[in-house]
Amino acid sequence: MTSDDDKIQESEESDQDLNDADMNGSEDFSNQHVLSDSKDTEASKDVEDHEAPTTKRARSQPPSKSDSLFKAPTNEEMHQFSQTNVLYKSNLFKMQIDELVREVTDNLTKTKPLEKALRRLKSILDSIPSRSEVSIKDAISNLQKEGISIPFGNNHPPADTKCKFSFEKPSKVAIVGSFLLKTTAKTPFGVNVDMSVQMPEPLFQEKDHVNHRYFHKRAYYLAVIAAELEKESNSDLGVKIEFEAFQNDLRKPILVLTSTKAAGELDFRKSGFCIRIFPTVSSTVFSASKLAPVRNNVRLKADHALATSSKVSEVQPATPHYNTLILQDTVLVAHLNFLHHHISESPAFKDACILARVWLAQRGISESQKCGYGMSGFLMSMIMGWLLRATGKHSARKLGKGFSSYQMFKITIDFIAELDFTASPLFLTPSGEPISEPGYSAEAFLKHFDVAVVDPSGRINLAAHITQAAMDEIQREAKLSSAMFKDQLTDNFDSLFLKKVDQPLLKYDNLIRIPGLTTIPAAYKQNHAFLDFPDPALFMLRYIPKLLKKALTDRTVLVTAFAPRMNRWSCSTTKAEVKGKDTDITVGLILHCENSLREVEMGPAADDTTAVTAFRLLWGEKAETRRFKDGSITESVVFESDHTLQQRSLIVCRMAAHLLARHANILPLDGVTYWAGLGGKYIKAPGIESITNSFQPVLDAFQSIMKQLTMLKGLPLSINTVIPIADALRYSSTFVPQPKPSHSRFKDGYRPYIDPLSIIIEFESSGRWPENLRAIQNMKRAFYIRIKNLLETQYPGTQASVSIGSNDNIQESGWLDVIHTSGYVFRCQIHLDKEFDLLNRTLQELNASGSPAALLSTKAAQRTYLCRYVYLPWHATHMKNQCLRLPFLPVTIRILKRWLASHLLLSSSNTTSIPEEALELLAAYVYLHPAPFEIPNSGYAGFLRVLDLIQSWDWKDEPLIVELERGKMTFGLISDIKANFKQSRQRNKTPPMYIATERDLGSEWWTTQQPSPKVLERLVVLARSALVASISKFDSCVDNDISQLFTTPLAGYSLIIHLNTQKCTRFRENLTFTSETSSEVRSKFKNLLTLQDKEAALLWEFDPVVCYIRDLETAFSGLAMFFHDKYGGDKIAVVWNRAVLQNSTWKTKLLYNACPDESLGSKLTIHPNIDAMIAEMERLGNGLVLAIERR
Repeated sequence: MTSDDDKIQESEESDQDLNDADMNGSEDFSNQHVLSDSKDTEASKDVEDHEAPTTKRARSQPPSKSDSLFKAPTNEEMHQFSQTNVLYKSNLFKMQIDELVREVTDNLTKTKPLEKALRRLKSILDSIPSRSEVSIKDAISNLQKEGISIPFGNNHPPADTKCKFSFEKPSKVAIVGSFLLKTTAKTPFGVNVDMSVQMPEPLFQEKDHVNHRYFHKRAYYLAVIAAELEKESNSDLGVKIEFEAFQNDLRKPILVLTSTKAAGELDFRKSGFCIRIFPTVSSTVFSASKLAPVRNNVRLKADHALATSSKVSEVQPATPHYNTLILQDTVLVAHLNFLHHHISESPAFKDACILARVWLAQRGISESQKCGYGMSGFLMSMIMGWLLRATGKHSARKLGKGFSSYQMFKITIDFIAELDFTASPLFLTPSGEPISEPGYSAEAFLKHFDVAVVDPSGRINLAAHITQAAMDEIQREAKLSSAMFKDQLTDNFDSLFLKKVDQPLLKYDNLIRIPGLTTIPAAYKQNHAFLDFPDPALFMLRYIPKLLKKALTDRTVLVTAFAPRMNRWSCSTTKAEVKGKDTDITVGLILHCENSLREVEMGPAADDTTAVTAFRLLWGEKAETRRFKDGSITESVVFESDHTLQQRSLIVCRMAAHLLARHANILPLDGVTYWAGLGGKYIKAPGIESITNSFQPVLDAFQSIMKQLTMLKGLPLSINTVIPIADALRYSSTFVPQPKPSHSRFKDGYRPYIDPLSIIIEFESSGRWPENLRAIQNMKRAFYIRIKNLLETQYPGTQASVSIGSNDNIQESGWLDVIHTSGYVFRCQIHLDKEFDLLNRTLQELNASGSPAALLSTKAAQRTYLCRYVYLPWHATHMKNQCLRLPFLPVTIRILKRWLASHLLLSSSNTTSIPEEALELLAAYVYLHPAPFEIPNSGYAGFLRVLDLIQSWDWKDEPLIVELERGKMTFGLISDIKANFKQSRQRNKTPPMYIATERDLGSEWWTTQQPSPKVLERLVVLARSALVASISKFDSCVDNDISQLFTTPLAGYSLIIHLNTQKCTRFRENLTFTSETSSEVRSKFKNLLTLQDKEAALLWEFDPVVCYIRDLETAFSGLAMFFHDKYGGDKIAVVWNRAVLQNSTWKTKLLYNACPDESLGSKLTIHPNIDAMIAEMERLGNGLVLAIERR
């Protein structure tokens, strides 16, 4: 062992005192570890020497004016520039890391009061008077008189215990942890200064490590300190004193001191720190051999033991977690020395530790955020430090002293991601091997712990409190981050260090909320788990994921369970005995995209008796023997569904519910909430009978009509290609398209709205098309008529109709609607490449000499051509490909469209609606660029990710880049997109929502005109509110009703136009539609059906609300904006243009109805005549409008 290794091993005996005289003589407490009465220890000397340069830099004078920014770089600076690309991912990445470290590192000037408070605290601890031995009864009574309740937790000493309790002042007090090492990082959960208070050895007896006696004495010692500090807290110290369960284990309470009032020079509130006091003990008090993982130190009572064996000694199970808790109290200073050694040797090690703390906090996998997760910054620092010196079987020195902080952190992340913790423990010993002491072998650690990371002494498992499920998630996060590090196209700094990834609703596909355990599961009593886990919740956090992972097999890629951190509690209150009933447990599942939808779970072959018995024990009455088509006979479990994606996505949670009820006695009646398959009911039209719940019938119909069109005989030109552009033909329509009902199904005046499915027809090339745009439109109409006749003749049962459109637009030729024999309606339009050339030629002529009106009309025609025949086919093709590859993407798109429509931002308005193609790109982004998450395998999880994207994206300064063709988005294209974005922003011509693809580099396809800045602003607010509402509902642990998300607030609108639902042909799609509403309409017109009603029922695209909104926008263009839910909305919300509402001077060609403002005494001053404009709105909607509400 090297001399450095000797120092680490000897550090257990090198605890130091915080001596008053020495502390008062020290200028900077942050440079002190601990000071001995006789001399500085080596650790404190090392820390002082190491931090001295920092102190000098902090006190140095600012640079003079002569130090110009343009001064030639020094040789050292030139060397740094040349090394940046070697040591860091890029120059930008290095700058970002440096700035991040500066941001999260504590400001040393704010810690002066904290240091003084620590000195004062040390003096109080050193002067606490001794207390003589008393019984448990007197100990409790005496402290209760002082207002302190001893934090025994759920292991209260028996009343007849012979254990005596006494107090002596601490033998040693030391500052430990990240504060002294300067590796503290600011997080939303605060920062701590950890103080080790060593309990004198005479307080303990040889066998106090048995049956919780050590923890009882430890709790008493901590309570006495609390009592003494309470006496001082109202004087000059000014702190709030509370107990906290360290790592959520009530056996190990600590004291937390928070500055609460102005305490003069001792007020450390601005520092953001709190002080944590850890009672510790010397490593010589208890024999390490008696605390090995294989030893038992919590004895079973004789009646429990003899119930299963004739000898008590034969049934005493090991208590590895209990033993580790005691050992952990002996090495706090030793671990500090270990880390300080590496900080002294490697300049970048400190910053790498800070990066690790930030990374853990952002992912919600640190022990300070969840119970059951303990990959703290300390543990990652210990692993990183070991990698600096590793020479064992895992690695021959993974890190080098000259590595940058980026390299150290990245390699540590890679190491954690790749290491198989289930195969063997990770020993942080100098050799990387276990020590030779009995009971501390690799097999012992592997058998008794889920995860084992053994400290340099070879005895203490630093990861004892980490569950296997938690480590699985930590490793998945490490793998995701490793992939982001390797991504050369994307910066990913935000995803790695800035983006919060700790929200369960965004992180997991399915969630199960268990609101406390009403009964203690039988599994907790089996194998005497209660000896090592007095709190059932701590045991269930391990048991539930193992149970579900075993049963769900390859349906999940991650099953984890966690609980919130236990709150601190007042020193004067008793923490009630915890049986797990107060702890809410959350189970998170990340699903396998395809396997999770499987209805049958295959078990072992029927002739494997042992495996069959185990399978039936696991599944109970659900298990059955089945013969399959391939002739195999196996045990299996079947969870039947209607074969729709909506029902199949619930299978995993149905399986989990069965398993929890069978093995853990956790029933749905106990308030268990399953967050799975949500949003399904919102993508169904409540008033329309569903003939099919699948897109397959309409896709089959398209294939049929495509075949019919391409095989038509009698056309002058043959049809080469039929391109689908309707959203239903790429799986992304809000509702599954339904075939047109037969005449017999139009009952009681029911008039369904059917949206025709748009397709594009392309002929074989020909040079005989006219050279005139209007003549081309006439030729198209002739083709529509010919195709109609041929279809009806050659394919009996097919119906078709032709709309000739309008001659007002040179791009408008009408269309051909075909009713396929399946009942689906297809709208066919002909595409001709020659039109685009003629449009460009016409624009050139009009630019040279033409009327402005004609120029605008031609530009609009060109825009229509591009959108319909160029942009939409490409978009539809690639979106369909992604929807086929990612089966939950269509569900996310459909929920997103329904949500946006419910908030009146998806309508037929040309000014207030957000293009559906833009929404599809937003949804695709979270699937194609999921970092820092994984690809969602739940439609609702994907929907929430889109909301998070909308509300968090910097739309003003960042373009959203979506790669729809894998591998096509090159670095050059990304640079071009960013350059286009920057230039257009400078010209102030960039669309507010800039969404670019590998084909649309300038965001010109979908968001050039919509949404407007005001609409985008409202969209962001709505997304943020919906996300908050969903999280709040989840946190309440009451139910999973998300209907609130689809209810829009109407407070911000000027007018609300209430529509007659009997005239709204799409009202049956409205979320508020009920059977009672339907019966009212039918009863009112039941006997009034006429031939006109029946003829109107034959229409498939008639929506009077759309026509009304079009008239409103024409009449009030520039005066108001109109918002409506296209899916049967019975209200139109109106917002006045604020400029119109202002008083102005009368002038000719006024664009709105106005009247003189007589109150100002001038006939030339006018104000808008709101009453007249409202009356005009009513007139335009005569018969459709019920009332107009002014707000």
